[in-house]
Amino acid sequence: MKKKFDDQDAKKLREIYISRIEEIDPNKDSALALSGGTDSITVLFAMMETGRKPECYTFYMNGIVSRDLISSRHACEYFGLNLHEVCVPSDVDSIYRDVKRVIPYCEKVKKTIIQCMTPWLYIYPAMEQHTIITGMGGDDYFGTQRKVQVAYHNLGDEGIIDLRKYFGDDLNFSGANIERFARVYGKENIDFYGSKEIEQFLLGFTFECMNKPVPKYPSIAAFMDYYRKEPFYRDQTDHSYQINSGLRECHERLLNSNYNRNGKKAIIGLYNEISRGI
Repeated sequence: MKKKFDDQDAKKLREIYISRIEEIDPNKDSALALSGGTDSITVLFAMMETGRKPECYTFYMNGIVSRDLISSRHACEYFGLNLHEVCVPSDVDSIYRDVKRVIPYCEKVKKTIIQCMTPWLYIYPAMEQHTIITGMGGDDYFGTQRKVQVAYHNLGDEGIIDLRKYFGDDLNFSGANIERFARVYGKENIDFYGSKEIEQFLLGFTFECMNKPVPKYPSIAAFMDYYRKEPFYRDQTDHSYQINSGLRECHERLLNSNYNRNGKKAIIGLYNEISRGI
């Protein structure tokens, strides 16, 4: 594995990213799910490089102005793009109702799957386009998940190769469930990072190389000209889709509500109880 990501590597990765956009969006009419984090911003830059000006969609929990929302607004204002801000109800009655609505479409009753699925109850109906591109699989390659970091500490680069591969087509994880859920609304959700070429290229570098001097550095280096113009980079601390948006916090409120009749201590316990009652 290479321990340094140089200018030639950045140029090659940029070409791969742009080629991926042209492959999955030949008609230039796909929307973009934009969180404002490195992964979705990378997709945006690749689309802009091909002359696309996508309609962008982001969500926010009602009453919460998240870093995701602020970052998405900043990017769309800078490029003159339309941003559709989809409001997701945050009151406990709505959260409970949405959990009940989404569980039948989840392959497994898992906390991350259920929480990450619920915003799409609102995003898919709001979409005017048939297809939306997401950057959900970016974390897989860069190993930003805690389990990967722990494994790396104990086993080194060779020990985490299988953990750094693409899991976006595995129904044990959120991405595949979200993609499949799109069909319920007659939509198509395509993960930009679901590419063997991207996977093989990034797996050619060490874990440390992937995340220094900053997390997900190769994607930043690939579009450094954009980052030099404007401060698009967002601190990756607490980068979770659930944490940044307030989604996890809102769901946790169910534990202190009348819906938790049996006093479950963990939200997954309550999800399982709700599931059995459907």
